[in-house]
Amino acid sequence: MPNLGAGVDQHVNVAAIPTWIFTPNTSAASNLRVYNEGLNIVYIGQSGVTPATGLPLAPGRPFELFNVLQTMYACSPVVAGTAAATLSTGLQTAGTTAFTVASGGMANIPVGTTFLIGSGSGREALVVATSTSTTSITTSTPSLFDHGGSSVINSCTTNIAQLRVTAGVI
Repeated sequence: MPNLGAGVDQHVNVAAIPTWIFTPNTSAASNLRVYNEGLNIVYIGQSGVTPATGLPLAPGRPFELFNVLQTMYACSPVVAGTAAATLSTGLQTAGTTAFTVASGGMANIPVGTTFLIGSGSGREALVVATSTSTTSITTSTPSLFDHGGSSVINSCTTNIAQLRVTAGVI
């Protein structure tokens, strides 16, 4: 995506996985104002932002950053549902897009479905790209964290959020 021009507003619908909101101008200091126009908290950070790692921005609140040097992302919160399955044994390292579910796993998950995997600060939302059997899932983006064997996969509800992003001198 292109850099935003000075003083230009862009409206961004924020999903459960990290969503691009801003790329700094490399030839000058870049300032950024983010305003949460939605009804849900939004989490702001770098490319690996999650609700556990991001800076929370409450609804109706602005946030300003000065001299931004990194591309910024945001994600919306998710609410964990029931445990749908567990990963098979063995470590799934960060960057993985293919997950194997323990035998007897689950019915094929529809493409585009968001699910939660892991626990604590390593819990993350991923989106199904393909699901060809009850034991095989690929995701649309690589995982941000390692996930050990028997990590729980939960269904979830995504609370979509909206941001107004203004770049330039503020």
